[in-house]
Amino acid sequence: MSEITPSVASAKYPAYTGYVITSTWDQGNEGSPNKNYWDGWRIAQVESELLAHQQLLQGGAAQLFSPELMGTPGSNPAVLSELATSGAAIMTFVDAATSSILINAQVLAAAMDVIIVWSATPTTGNVVWQASYLETADDGDMDVAMASEDATDAVSAVEDGQVKTTVSLTGLTIGNTLMLKISRLGGDGSDSLTATANVALVKLEKA
Repeated sequence: MSEITPSVASAKYPAYTGYVITSTWDQGNEGSPNKNYWDGWRIAQVESELLAHQQLLQGGAAQLFSPELMGTPGSNPAVLSELATSGAAIMTFVDAATSSILINAQVLAAAMDVIIVWSATPTTGNVVWQASYLETADDGDMDVAMASEDATDAVSAVEDGQVKTTVSLTGLTIGNTLMLKISRLGGDGSDSLTATANVALVKLEKA
């Protein structure tokens, strides 16, 4: 396993001040035949984590969900699909019912924005999005009811035009685990889009 621990700034990740990579896998076992393989795996894994941290510290964004990379467990999952012409991967959120995707992340700032990047074929109508979330520290109960924040946004005036909807989360504690459920409340009275909403990306930004 790999860990990120306090140390000095990295030349490759100058914005990620105060951290370096340490490992526990194969420590003290220089003769292990798998050592080089696991070293390479650790480096790739932790560099990805470092990049996400660096982007947030610079005011950028960390990608949390992309439909081709993540499944959608749960009782009312959105459905993996593709756009008709481009063939690009999307998750479809149905009309008149609630559908969701589940994402787990780490809290990287006290206030964070969940940004849902989506489109729809009709050019009129609103969609109600909800970010339900549970934040836990060590020894915290990970199986209690989630809090939630909603946001309503209109579709683009362009057919299949991109829309970015922001749901803000505040009062978070850096380093805690953040479990998210991103839902379309298709049966809500304010959700007037009579078609699927197609999500291409969900990302987390420092507010």
